[in-house]
Amino acid sequence: MKHVNDGMRSLIETEWKQTRQEPGKSPSDGPGRFWDLRVSVPIPARWPPEGSRQVVRYLYATCFDPQIADGIRVAAPWGRIEYSGGEEGLPRFVRLLETVREIGIQGVRPLSGKELAVYENGAMAESVLESLERLPGENDPGTSALREYYRTWNGNNGVIGKELFRLHEMFFRWAGCRP
Repeated sequence: MKHVNDGMRSLIETEWKQTRQEPGKSPSDGPGRFWDLRVSVPIPARWPPEGSRQVVRYLYATCFDPQIADGIRVAAPWGRIEYSGGEEGLPRFVRLLETVREIGIQGVRPLSGKELAVYENGAMAESVLESLERLPGENDPGTSALREYYRTWNGNNGVIGKELFRLHEMFFRWAGCRP
């Protein structure tokens, strides 16, 4: 849960413990297999922001399955955290599903040097996004880094990225992402 503050982390972990992971309900269930909590990058609640700094993060899960070479199982978003970017205050949790539900298999590979460099600047990109109150200009500081961060994240997280693209299409299209 990189780039998530302690208050949000506590809320997410509490809700995760209450999310059912019923054995025998998913192909990934079995000896030594379990779902791991994942938190998406922050996404503007609406786009363009138009004065709003409302941001959401989606909660989902992944599962390593030794029967799948170079891939992991990915679950649908089971929750969402809503908060106002750049402000202290309590985040709001919205439950989307009661049980982890698999939606696909995501390929995995080592990150390139360029991808690692983009992710190392992730906190800066997320900070820029969380402070936006209007559509950023093409030459505004941080615009190109913000787009590159979201394109890289979306490209490396295709299964969950496709789900979130559907929910926030205008933002992801602005960033140059593909479904």
